[in-house]
Amino acid sequence: MALSKKRQKELIRRAEDGDMAAQREMADYCMMRFSKRHNRFYLERALHFYELAANLGDLGAQLTLAMMHRHGEHVDRNSRLAARWYQSAANNGAIEAQLIVGEMYQYGLGVKRDLATAESWYLKAANSGDSEAQFRLGRLYRSGHIPKSSPSEAWNLLEAAAGQGHVEALTVIARMHMEGYGVPRDLGKAADFHREAAKLGGLESQCELGKMLLKGQGSEVNRGEAAEWIIQSSHGGYPEASYLHGVMLIRGLVEPCDIALGVSWLHAAAEKGDLDAKTILGACYHNGVGVSFDKTEAFKHMAAAAKGGHLAAKILLGACYQNGSGIHLQNVDRLAILDLPGKEHVLAKDIIRGKRSQNQADFYPTKGGSSTWIALDDEDADTVSQYVMGFMLLAGLGSPKAGDMGSSKARDLGMEMVLQAADNDAGCSCLLRLADVYALGASRFRFEPSMVTGMYRRVAERGGMSAQLKLGNAHVTDQIVPRNYAEAAKWYHLAALQGAPEAQYYYGVMLCHGLGVSRSVDEGKEWIFTAAKDADARVMSIIANEKGLPGSFWVG
Repeated sequence: MALSKKRQKELIRRAEDGDMAAQREMADYCMMRFSKRHNRFYLERALHFYELAANLGDLGAQLTLAMMHRHGEHVDRNSRLAARWYQSAANNGAIEAQLIVGEMYQYGLGVKRDLATAESWYLKAANSGDSEAQFRLGRLYRSGHIPKSSPSEAWNLLEAAAGQGHVEALTVIARMHMEGYGVPRDLGKAADFHREAAKLGGLESQCELGKMLLKGQGSEVNRGEAAEWIIQSSHGGYPEASYLHGVMLIRGLVEPCDIALGVSWLHAAAEKGDLDAKTILGACYHNGVGVSFDKTEAFKHMAAAAKGGHLAAKILLGACYQNGSGIHLQNVDRLAILDLPGKEHVLAKDIIRGKRSQNQADFYPTKGGSSTWIALDDEDADTVSQYVMGFMLLAGLGSPKAGDMGSSKARDLGMEMVLQAADNDAGCSCLLRLADVYALGASRFRFEPSMVTGMYRRVAERGGMSAQLKLGNAHVTDQIVPRNYAEAAKWYHLAALQGAPEAQYYYGVMLCHGLGVSRSVDEGKEWIFTAAKDADARVMSIIANEKGLPGSFWVG
């Protein structure tokens, strides 16, 4: 639009006198002139008139200023100013602004993070019937971060949004049916909701529905339909679907089998951060499957997946460091199982149960001389895979070929990994076994007492009775750590309370003599009699031979 100089002067006069319409007209005119000439004078004048109008309550001006400052359009990005103008627009009744203000308070963007305030803004928009607000509030309630919210409230909001055809809400409801969160677990309903979202173009639901059809969850197995949904999702750019599409092409699960094309889909998924894709892509480069053999590319993709926390990638890298060998083709095949339960578990068990060197057999002797290290259930294998990688670093099996990682740093990382692995019974069992190896001097690697006690303590603190007993012994015998009767009594007592006869006996002896605890002969005798009553022949033999504390003295 063109304005004569006379018209401009008139509008400027009215705008400065508080005429909102004139302010908006001048602001829009100056922005138009700026877009054509890129003269900062016009931009500054436009901002001036927009601010005048916004301060008088003009919703359009408020939203314009908010978006400019939020996205850095023609001005420096400023989250604080964006939050100010969005809040003004939200108070003015703009549902779009209410949603954005809720988001800003939820994530602390330009304002102090405040979930209660975020909830209140989402609620205002949701009460107006906005499906996006209903979805966001339902998702916030589902997260459990709002103290008084409940699964049923989350469900009602998500159901309301889904009823309006909100794709993400349909997907979340499907997930709730899968998990049994707020509703009874029902795979059939989960598949139905995923199908509804998939038909509306929901990429995640297309992928999830494809996976369910592959496994026969909620319906009969249908590989053809599964492939159709996964391929549709992959063409939409969903990373996991791109990964699955690539794997299906490589394994011939879709016609025609095309390994090179499959690898290109793995590349697409890897570029978007999919760790499964990075892992298999690394294996493909290492073996020349669908691409030219390239060790540098193989390591780049595998290391990226391992750094992202992918257990299978960690195990494969560990196996390479361990024996200097490559990533075997059969492991590529096992990795390519389409998200079946135990996908990484299978690989972990393969490596753990595979042929081992003599040195490793020394660490993990098994009944009958079997080459198996430890018998595992699928649910334990994630833990064990982390533990194995940590052990290899501790033992120096990874550090010689681990680039610039020094041996000390590798050991520290290994210790951190094996300690973190002790978060369930399987991990505790592994860690206790490794501690025994070091404590008995069976390791040919550097013996560090703090390493042993750290392992025992991690398991003991999780209630491991055997580790509690061993820690008690360690603090009495003065062989691993300096003698400390108070610490010994503490760990013996914990093990005794769990019913360990040896610990009951030793704790009773310490009570009788006042070692690390207040002397109480009567209580000490009770513990000793309890031990004698509960102990089997093996324990009684130990007690009879030692006649007191291990490595200490006899009780008179």
